[in-house]
Amino acid sequence: MNVITLSGALQWLTAGGAAVLGSMLTSYLGEHWAWFQKKKPAFRRIAMPAVSGLIGLAAWAVVEYVPPAVLDKLGEPFAALAVAVSAALANQAYHALVNRKTATSEEYPPANAVNFKPGPPPGKPA
Repeated sequence: MNVITLSGALQWLTAGGAAVLGSMLTSYLGEHWAWFQKKKPAFRRIAMPAVSGLIGLAAWAVVEYVPPAVLDKLGEPFAALAVAVSAALANQAYHALVNRKTATSEEYPPANAVNFKPGPPPGKPA
């Protein structure tokens, strides 16, 4: 399945990709948008399946009701957009990986530590 093509992306979304995309979107909202964080836990709990379901139904409706000629016409612009978005996401992932900071024991003590006293980083004398 080639998700760079419009028909491939729609097929992926209707075959379960909507759950992946929906969970990514709601996870992003949960971490970065204050208005979403302020919602009641019950709302946040149903947000992911609701968003996933809406994305899947929308993809199915496009496949079912939009004429194939229209989808073919939109195929090339969609491919250009998909490649550009993929490149931007790959760039972000690369920079996140390269620029990440290594956590020290002072910042993140072991979870099972009792009376944890941080010492020097490994490899440095005390």
